[in-house]
Amino acid sequence: MDQKLSSATPGPVKQRILVWDIPVRLFHWLLAGGFLAAYYIAKFLGEESAAFPYHAMLGLTLGLMVLLRLVWGFIGTRWARFSELLIYPGELIAYFRGIFSSRGKEYTGHNPATRWTVLIMFALVLALGWTGYQTAAGGELESVHGILANILLAVSGVHVCGVVFHALRKRDGIILSMVHGHKQGDPGDAIKGSHALAGVAFLALIGFFFGSLATSFNPATGSTKWPLIGTLLLLGESEGEGYAGGANEQQESSESDGD
Repeated sequence: MDQKLSSATPGPVKQRILVWDIPVRLFHWLLAGGFLAAYYIAKFLGEESAAFPYHAMLGLTLGLMVLLRLVWGFIGTRWARFSELLIYPGELIAYFRGIFSSRGKEYTGHNPATRWTVLIMFALVLALGWTGYQTAAGGELESVHGILANILLAVSGVHVCGVVFHALRKRDGIILSMVHGHKQGDPGDAIKGSHALAGVAFLALIGFFFGSLATSFNPATGSTKWPLIGTLLLLGESEGEGYAGGANEQQESSESDGD
């Protein structure tokens, strides 16, 4: 009798708990918005557009955001840490099998599919920042840069479709959880705070970085300066008398004035 009663004892009652801290939520939406803005400028406005340099500025800022997110992956709250983003092929297969059944495992943090997606996105954003920088400096990576951008768009699209499918099937408010940070879960899995100060620091750093690039931008030469460092940064391809030519002329002029 005692054994039957013990086996019938219900587990912890799920409650509305805080899962996503403010830095994670800010990163999520700013990364999405920044990438879409940069992609739109490049694909629909083109390299001849006056807005194109801001495509480069956004790309560099997104790269900085990912680097900051990597740091937060080591020092941040529980569900933001890389220890919760470990990827196991067997767990991913089991997750997909459970999607279409009511017996599928529920995850407080990222589910296995999202873990893979997040890590792939991080790698793609960093690769885009590097290839974009190299292209502006004269490297022949423009086609690679474009391919990576399309891959990231495709991965993002699959991610969005997966989230929508999950939301419609499970009806657990997963989409809004990345807005207010709360999900249904075991109270013991809740993070202790939203870390608003870290969120403010994150916004301040990326705001300063992008703002410095924008305010230092010289439309005549298509160049700006690295924040704090002050060295010249080209935002266009090094071809003929385009951005790079103008920037080189400006640099030579400055050296002449110094002499």
